[in-house]
Amino acid sequence: MNDVRTTLLQMIGGLVVLFGAYATWRQLRVSQEGLRASQEGYVTDRFSRAVDQLGSDKLDVRVGGLHALWRVAEQSARDREAVISIQAAYLRTHLPCRPPGRTRRRRTCPSTTSHRWKTVPTHRWR
Repeated sequence: MNDVRTTLLQMIGGLVVLFGAYATWRQLRVSQEGLRASQEGYVTDRFSRAVDQLGSDKLDVRVGGLHALWRVAEQSARDREAVISIQAAYLRTHLPCRPPGRTRRRRTCPSTTSHRWKTVPTHRWR
């Protein structure tokens, strides 16, 4: 009779341990999903602020926005293509056509529809 009780208690103890392991695993999964969602929200917030900085009147704020976008691209593989597209569009519309102080050669500005401006140079990401 004692052996039956001991076996029954061990089975109950084993079930409690298994249930505890399952509950812990489930809580870990929920925590990981919450962390992933908060990280994506953080990246989205940084992305939005960096794009807002590109519209600033101050040069240093715009340069900071370009650097912030670059950091977002380095840290978020999902957002790299969007960041590169935004940076290329920004540079395409805000860079001067000819360097200041060079007036010897006449150079025409490339149109925004030319093939040269549509291609974005690739960068090796670490």
